[in-house]
Amino acid sequence: MDAEFEKLLRQGYGLRDNHIRIMDFLAGREASAEAIWRGTKVPRGRIYEFLGGLERWGFIEVAGGKPRRFKLRNPRRAMEMAIGRKEKEITQIQRRSLEIARNLEWVESVEGLKIQVIQNSQEYYSRLREMVFSGNRFRTMVKKPLIFLASARQTAWKRRFYEALVERGKGDLKVEYLFPLDNLLGILERENRDLVLNELEEVLEYIDLKYVPTGGNSMALAGNRVLFGFTDPVERQVERSVYIESKEMGKGFQEVFDSVFGRAQKVDSDLIQRLSMDEG
Repeated sequence: MDAEFEKLLRQGYGLRDNHIRIMDFLAGREASAEAIWRGTKVPRGRIYEFLGGLERWGFIEVAGGKPRRFKLRNPRRAMEMAIGRKEKEITQIQRRSLEIARNLEWVESVEGLKIQVIQNSQEYYSRLREMVFSGNRFRTMVKKPLIFLASARQTAWKRRFYEALVERGKGDLKVEYLFPLDNLLGILERENRDLVLNELEEVLEYIDLKYVPTGGNSMALAGNRVLFGFTDPVERQVERSVYIESKEMGKGFQEVFDSVFGRAQKVDSDLIQRLSMDEG
């Protein structure tokens, strides 16, 4: 790929190494997702995520066939579509920014305490991502576990948070992640069991995973920052949340997390092996 064109794609459209690898691989050929994975070594569990991103921007298209094959779109037509989408996206972002601003409510009741009521899931995941970058330790209890397992069905802001969590976990961030086992079992029933368990085992190298039998709403901690997420019982996702900055309250919630996390069961290779054998 031309170096200047590649730079444009990265800066203007947020394409990353895996997107570029796929485009280079598809130059002059059609290929299935399986063939693209084998030819590029893009993480298998995320291949459809990257293909979906390129398809949404208009850089690739489905050529047909079973299994589906993908091919590069004509460069001129691809750029016309990408530019049109970019212009539309900017308008949507501007509109969404105004909606978010209207939904934010700040309350400062005592000195040293700041509370923010958040009324949409996009701002919730954006705040989580900020917390990931705010220090060297991130602790979380979640209701719906392991969303960081790649899925093209996840919204962009969810993916950005979990990608940041994984990348920083591989570096200098200590991540302690607690989830309810019953929800993981539900995921294993609905998704590709082997794929989920393989990717779960991979993250054990850089994320401290533990589980409890069942759980409710979500909480995240980073220093003196606390974020509570309240799950909508119908939508089954966080729709409302409360963000708190307080030295004293942060310390108190850290102690609560210590107690719960200390009594939780550790996710290890033995558990993963048992789950892989349990098809029921």
